[in-house]
Amino acid sequence: MCSVNLKQGDTQMVKITYLSDHLGVEEPAAEELSSQELAEMKKVARWHQDEWAHLSPDKTVGTRVEELRESAVKEGLPLTLVAVEDEAIVGTISLAEEDLSTHPEFSPWLSTVYVDASQRGQGIGSRLVQRVEEVAASQGVEELYLYTPDQAPLYERLGWEVVSVETYRGEEVTVMRRDLAEIVEEGGRGWLQVEQPAAQ
Repeated sequence: MCSVNLKQGDTQMVKITYLSDHLGVEEPAAEELSSQELAEMKKVARWHQDEWAHLSPDKTVGTRVEELRESAVKEGLPLTLVAVEDEAIVGTISLAEEDLSTHPEFSPWLSTVYVDASQRGQGIGSRLVQRVEEVAASQGVEELYLYTPDQAPLYERLGWEVVSVETYRGEEVTVMRRDLAEIVEEGGRGWLQVEQPAAQ
């Protein structure tokens, strides 16, 4: 599910990091989160629910919080990266084994590309997409998929190609594919490393 407006712009004040690093915990699915961390997870879950409830009617804010906790890892799937400004999450992106139920043959998927409305038009979405492509390539993934109701031209500018246009749960969506083989062969894009937290 990808519907954020991906414009280029100034994003120097925003860093991209793993959700697990932002939370500062090793295993968020098992560990207790502080009230502030939990509130932030609920905020993100509400963003996702408001944006995509019609495409995933079986999900709730609660199930989305659990999905976020499960994806707060650095290896394997699902995995989530976040855009952070002034210690607050302003955008998200995930890698998931499955996302579009009508295409179980495709995997993995880029999903939950979301930028807070107040931060759009600055290129944050583009940076999130590029960063997660490199993370996927570092895990040996050679192809990524996504589906989007309305942003296919923007993803095409980022190197994605259209696989099909179809109706999913009453809405026309474009299924897209990204070939990561070149990134895998080159060992990643050196200028797109995910920021790591400073050593304490």
